[in-house]
Amino acid sequence: TQFSPDILLVDEVFGAGDASFAQRAIQRMMGIVQRAGIVVIATHDLELVNQICTRVIWLQHGDIIRDGPPAAVISQYLQSVRS
Repeated sequence: TQFSPDILLVDEVFGAGDASFAQRAIQRMMGIVQRAGIVVIATHDLELVNQICTRVIWLQHGDIIRDGPPAAVISQYLQSVRS
């Protein structure tokens, strides 16, 4: 996170550490998101997705199921899990 890349790929980076570490990591990631051209985050943390993402692509077995605003895609995902 010391660099300001044009494209940043992040995979489940917030899964480790305590609550204090997670909060600092999220704040640092928000700064990177604001500076970077594109940030791609692979995660199962729906709260994090809703908090920092502007677009969500829901993938299942390599297929795009939904693509759109976080709240809409998360809502559809949760409906499918509950069904």
